[in-house]
Amino acid sequence: MGAHGHKHAENHWWYQTLKRPGSGVSCCSDIDCGVTRARYVEGHWEALFEGRWMSIPADRILTERSPDGVAHICAAKNAKEPFCFVPPDPEG
Repeated sequence: MGAHGHKHAENHWWYQTLKRPGSGVSCCSDIDCGVTRARYVEGHWEALFEGRWMSIPADRILTERSPDGVAHICAAKNAKEPFCFVPPDPEG
Protein backbone atom coordinates (compact mmCIF):
# COMPACT_ATOMS: atom_id res chain seq x y z
CA MET A 1 0.00 0.00 0.00
CA GLY A 2 1.17 3.51 -0.65
CA ALA A 3 0.75 6.61 1.49
CA HIS A 4 -3.01 6.37 1.08
CA GLY A 5 -3.19 2.69 0.25
CA HIS A 6 -3.82 1.10 -3.14
CA LYS A 7 -7.09 2.41 -4.61
CA HIS A 8 -7.70 4.53 -1.50
CA ALA A 9 -9.07 7.53 -3.40
CA GLU A 10 -11.76 5.61 -5.26
CA ASN A 11 -12.93 3.87 -2.07
CA HIS A 12 -12.47 6.72 0.42
CA TRP A 13 -16.23 7.33 0.66
CA TRP A 14 -16.72 3.69 1.69
CA TYR A 15 -13.76 3.58 4.11
CA GLN A 16 -15.29 6.47 6.03
CA THR A 17 -18.39 4.35 6.72
CA LEU A 18 -16.40 1.49 8.29
CA LYS A 19 -16.34 1.36 12.09
CA ARG A 20 -13.87 -0.45 14.32
CA PRO A 21 -15.58 -3.46 15.91
CA GLY A 22 -16.80 -2.80 19.43
CA SER A 23 -15.92 0.90 19.46
CA GLY A 24 -17.87 2.68 16.74
CA VAL A 25 -14.71 4.65 15.89
CA SER A 26 -13.90 5.08 12.20
CA CYS A 27 -11.48 2.57 10.68
CA CYS A 28 -10.16 5.23 8.31
CA SER A 29 -7.90 8.06 9.36
CA ASP A 30 -7.69 9.25 5.74
CA ILE A 31 -4.28 7.67 5.12
CA ASP A 32 -4.37 4.04 6.10
CA CYS A 33 -6.94 2.04 4.14
CA GLY A 34 -6.49 0.22 0.86
CA VAL A 35 -6.92 -2.88 -1.25
CA THR A 36 -4.84 -5.84 -0.11
CA ARG A 37 -4.09 -9.44 -0.97
CA ALA A 38 -5.53 -11.83 1.59
CA ARG A 39 -5.41 -15.51 2.35
CA TYR A 40 -7.18 -17.84 4.75
CA VAL A 41 -4.59 -20.03 6.47
CA GLU A 42 -5.18 -22.64 9.16
CA GLY A 43 -8.43 -21.09 10.38
CA HIS A 44 -7.52 -17.39 10.27
CA TRP A 45 -7.11 -14.52 7.82
CA GLU A 46 -3.80 -12.96 6.83
CA ALA A 47 -3.38 -9.83 4.72
CA LEU A 48 -0.42 -8.38 2.90
CA PHE A 49 0.52 -5.04 4.45
CA GLU A 50 3.73 -3.09 3.86
CA GLY A 51 5.28 -6.10 2.12
CA ARG A 52 4.61 -8.63 4.90
CA TRP A 53 1.78 -10.96 5.83
CA MET A 54 -0.15 -9.66 8.85
CA SER A 55 -2.29 -12.00 10.94
CA ILE A 56 -5.81 -10.58 11.34
CA PRO A 57 -7.40 -10.96 14.80
CA ALA A 58 -10.99 -12.20 14.60
CA ASP A 59 -12.28 -9.10 16.39
CA ARG A 60 -10.93 -6.85 13.59
CA ILE A 61 -12.81 -8.60 10.77
CA LEU A 62 -15.83 -6.71 9.49
CA THR A 63 -18.93 -8.33 8.02
CA GLU A 64 -19.46 -5.61 5.40
CA ARG A 65 -18.79 -6.55 1.81
CA SER A 66 -16.46 -4.35 -0.17
CA PRO A 67 -17.80 -2.47 -3.20
CA ASP A 68 -15.34 -4.27 -5.49
CA GLY A 69 -15.40 -7.75 -3.90
CA VAL A 70 -11.71 -7.78 -2.95
CA ALA A 71 -10.00 -7.59 0.46
CA HIS A 72 -9.36 -4.24 2.15
CA ILE A 73 -7.30 -3.35 5.20
CA CYS A 74 -7.09 -0.28 7.42
CA ALA A 75 -3.88 -0.14 9.45
CA ALA A 76 -1.32 2.40 10.61
CA LYS A 77 2.23 2.42 9.26
CA ASN A 78 4.36 -0.24 11.00
CA ALA A 79 1.27 -1.68 12.73
CA LYS A 80 1.26 -5.17 14.17
CA GLU A 81 -2.54 -5.41 13.83
CA PRO A 82 -5.04 -3.65 11.59
CA PHE A 83 -7.80 -1.32 12.72
CA CYS A 84 -10.19 -3.20 10.41
CA PHE A 85 -10.16 -5.87 7.73
CA VAL A 86 -12.77 -6.70 5.11
CA PRO A 87 -12.26 -10.15 3.58
CA PRO A 88 -12.77 -10.76 -0.12
CA ASP A 89 -16.15 -11.97 -1.29
CA PRO A 90 -16.31 -15.77 -1.11
CA GLU A 91 -17.48 -15.97 -4.72
CA GLY A 92 -14.55 -13.88 -5.94
